[in-house]
Amino acid sequence: MKKKIITRTTQVSSKSTKFQSMLKTEITTGVDIDTWAQRINHGHDIDVLVEDVRQEALTFLDSHKIPYAELPAGDLGCLPPEWLAKYDHISGVREAFGMLLELHFFNGARKLNRSEQAYSHLLRLVPRQKLITIARMEASYFAGQARQGGGFKSTEKEERRSRMFYHYCQLRDDAKSSQESRRIAAKRLGISERTKRTYWKIDEIEAEYQAYKS
Repeated sequence: MKKKIITRTTQVSSKSTKFQSMLKTEITTGVDIDTWAQRINHGHDIDVLVEDVRQEALTFLDSHKIPYAELPAGDLGCLPPEWLAKYDHISGVREAFGMLLELHFFNGARKLNRSEQAYSHLLRLVPRQKLITIARMEASYFAGQARQGGGFKSTEKEERRSRMFYHYCQLRDDAKSSQESRRIAAKRLGISERTKRTYWKIDEIEAEYQAYKS
């Protein structure tokens, strides 16, 4: 029986020490998904845990008034690319739908008793949850700044800069080059060529991306 241990450090920001956490996942092949889930979750019902994650994604989408219910399988993360692209300006939306889709695939693999395949879909939830946490914290921070009044232009700039980095990370994860990722990220947000260089120098944004991925 083969055993594989994966240890990850998750952190919402490369500069944050307050929200660090550790995730250690032990995968033993040849064990059914329910037994494995009980082992790492101290006997918790896997269906309850999956539903908790699902509700987290749906609550995030509801908080941003994303009308996923208008699509036949919107709550499963099955979306037309052109429909999803309309919400690229909102950080975390793609990740929330990605979580729903991974859960959908997880349930399908589980029903077919494909344990290793099911495990892989659970593990893919981790980076998506991390980005949703970042998006939620950013939204809370900028809302607080707006309520305080003053410094609006500075706050607006930081928000656009943060969103540009968010899209940059997505594009780099899709194997785009650093130059192309910065160009497309700026274009998605309507940021001019001149302004994008002010927001992020190419070596600076790439360094932040590498720190985020480590």
